[in-house]
Amino acid sequence: MNIIASNRPFPGKVASSPSELDSFLEEIYYDVSDTIFFPFWSWQVPPHILKKYKCIGFHSAPLPSGKGGSPIQNMIRLGYPTTQLCMFRMTPELDNGEVLARLEVSLEGSLKEIINRITQEIATLINDYIERPDYSNVPDKFSRITDNFLSESDTTKKLYDEIRMRDEDGHPKAFIYHGKHRIEFTEAELKDGELIARARILQKEGHNDISRPPRRRNARLRGNTYPRDR
Repeated sequence: MNIIASNRPFPGKVASSPSELDSFLEEIYYDVSDTIFFPFWSWQVPPHILKKYKCIGFHSAPLPSGKGGSPIQNMIRLGYPTTQLCMFRMTPELDNGEVLARLEVSLEGSLKEIINRITQEIATLINDYIERPDYSNVPDKFSRITDNFLSESDTTKKLYDEIRMRDEDGHPKAFIYHGKHRIEFTEAELKDGELIARARILQKEGHNDISRPPRRRNARLRGNTYPRDR
């Protein structure tokens, strides 16, 4: 029998966290030959589960070269139009098991669109072991991306990529600071070299009164933080 554990919505899943998985396996007996699939799993699987069951993980970048955090965002930053969705046998070391199958997936669109695409393809990976050519020139290990601030020196294409690769519900959005405000960007489109995006204006931390107009006496413009091409 196949058991599915995922911290995202996924058809047939029985657990959304390590504690739920432990409870499920304790309450219901499963044969040691059963397989547990871990699509979109954010935690390391405990050794006692790895030892008892065949555990299969999924990673949205080429393995072994692309193991590590934020695989989708790192592949977009490197300029790849597609990535490899890898199905692999899980071991105590993160993203280090034998790769069982690979499937090429487009990185077009927002993060939400990419994840929806990957979700649909995982079922295909389980049933069809498709081998794809390995990518080259990819770092040995990715670092998790936590810097969501847009640089004013980025090109229009780079800004588009930085916005779309974070555009999913619950994911920190790309942003800039302007005066007392933090401006977050979503729904980016690139048309004829022009970047169009939806902006959400929030108060910067420490500024609680958005209705009070700023003082104008001796005011000077201090650095435009809007991103622009150079």
